[in-house]
Amino acid sequence: MLFSQPCQWRQPALDALDRHGRHWRIAFQSTSVHAVQAAVSAGIGVGALLPGNLPPGAVRLSAQHGLPSAPTVDIAISRRADTDTDAALVSLERLLRGAAGTTATD
Repeated sequence: MLFSQPCQWRQPALDALDRHGRHWRIAFQSTSVHAVQAAVSAGIGVGALLPGNLPPGAVRLSAQHGLPSAPTVDIAISRRADTDTDAALVSLERLLRGAAGTTATD
């Protein structure tokens, strides 16, 4: 399962499978994380999800299952300089960084 274009992880994930010699086909794609989670939960196939987005009961697959490591993809958070004291934006940035597993110094 994959996210539909323009997902920035889509092509790197497919390229990693190709480099690893894994044959694949896209059984399901969506722009919705909930739809991809539902497809994974239904057993339609495997999906590339952040650890915090794995649905309950899903198994995190790795090299021991014959899959390559997940590719590294850059994520950028940009905001105007005069918004550094905006409580809502500070909270949103903290949530985004937490979801991505980064800190302000990364």
